[in-house]
Amino acid sequence: MCMPKRFLKFPENFLWGSATASHQIEGDCKNNDWSHEVFNRYKDQLPWMRQALEKIPDVGTSCDSFNRYKEDFDLIEKMNNNSHRLSIEWARIEPKEDEFDDQAIKHYRNVLEDLKRRNIKVMLSLHHFTSPAWFILKKGWEKSSNNKYFLRYVKYVVENLGDLVDFWLTINEPDAYVFCGYFHGWWPPMQKNKLKGLIVFRNLAKAHKRAYVLIHQICNDKFNNKPEVGFANSLQAYSSYIKHRLSNQLKQYFYYKVSNHGFYLLSGKRYHDFLGVNYYFQVRLNRKYSKLFSIQEDPSVEGRRMTDMNWLVHPHGIYEVLVDLSTYKKPIYVTENGIATEDDSFRKQFIHEHLEEIYYAIKAGVDVRGYFYWSLLDNYEWAEGYRPKFGLVAVDFDTKQRQMKESGEYYANIAKKNGLEL
Repeated sequence: MCMPKRFLKFPENFLWGSATASHQIEGDCKNNDWSHEVFNRYKDQLPWMRQALEKIPDVGTSCDSFNRYKEDFDLIEKMNNNSHRLSIEWARIEPKEDEFDDQAIKHYRNVLEDLKRRNIKVMLSLHHFTSPAWFILKKGWEKSSNNKYFLRYVKYVVENLGDLVDFWLTINEPDAYVFCGYFHGWWPPMQKNKLKGLIVFRNLAKAHKRAYVLIHQICNDKFNNKPEVGFANSLQAYSSYIKHRLSNQLKQYFYYKVSNHGFYLLSGKRYHDFLGVNYYFQVRLNRKYSKLFSIQEDPSVEGRRMTDMNWLVHPHGIYEVLVDLSTYKKPIYVTENGIATEDDSFRKQFIHEHLEEIYYAIKAGVDVRGYFYWSLLDNYEWAEGYRPKFGLVAVDFDTKQRQMKESGEYYANIAKKNGLEL
């Protein structure tokens, strides 16, 4: 017996988009703390840069989106997207301390104007992991006094682009920045110092709070508009194997509170106009409940679906984190959700299953207003280089040719209909 198809219709004016980050698609700006040119330039001053030369893949020209952004935006239009999330590169805009590059900000203005001409709403990230080399030489986020440099950059950007931005993201995944850069030393500045990492986390929260106030002041005074300001938070769904053991439940509570809520609470609830959610996977907590900081059980031994990043695919987790955040009564945007896989049919299934769970969260009363798939393009994936393929669009990194995948066409149909069929 054939069951009738159901159509899950999303709210009117729901935002459909994809997300990118400047360093990952533009190519090397040669002045930030992920650049091999910078590593070579300062390897004698900062010894960790010698290690970075060996462990961090060279970004090279990547997708060359700095020059080919109109091709990318053509693809966004073909996917019926009404919004786009992108970032700008601080090290391009301020390559030397207190020396702003007028040509760089003019370029980014052209980029945003092109999106607006296409009637695409702009969500702009101000800091997506990379910082100027001169900022890192001053110990970067490790010193709270350095926040003034970030705020100076924010002021310059907002004064020049504030009329073209619909949503501002001050910082992308502060928890991931600290976890990968200071707890494990996988990313620049490649340290294993938890105390220093916690200091950085606090300083990032202070920077967000002050940037929030600054963005509102400039947009209100100069452009007579009310900006929407938030940050993009990396969230996981945490699960305990032993449900009846109180210690395991307390451990699960601890990780939800610290990982998923920590930055939001530390920076102050009133300094967020909306919540940005980056969700990719579930974390299975270690069965040895005494190991508080040994959290990850390897789920691949169970034969479950895994991505090429070795992340556990768990669509219901996005429902769990969205419902959990709904207590703050703020609008929510899924600012990243995507899968690294060579199997494009798997990507289509991933998109469908996660959007289905987002639909159920909306029906449960969660104020979800938009979804941004990560990523528009196959691109540079930080310490993993070019191996993982997240994109809705394939890129030949030699010729820079773009080719929309079937998953991109599938997503285009969802955006066009503002919903999906079961």
